[in-house]
Amino acid sequence: MNFIPPYAEKLLELASTGKFPAPLNCEIHTGSEDWQSCANSKAFGAMVGIKVRVVEGAGHMLPKEYLSNLLNQWG
Repeated sequence: MNFIPPYAEKLLELASTGKFPAPLNCEIHTGSEDWQSCANSKAFGAMVGIKVRVVEGAGHMLPKEYLSNLLNQWG
């Protein structure tokens, strides 16, 4: 199975050439079992300097408790 998000090639091009305008305060959160995003998110984050947090055992839908705790940290 493959999944290609919109503008994936453009994002990869910008990231690989150092032209992606990464926000100052940005993180990517993905599940370890997310076949759509996990590996690509880690590679993209490494290219553009964005921290990637992998939630072990989670899939594409991150657990409610994890998201609630994350949002509470920002509030």
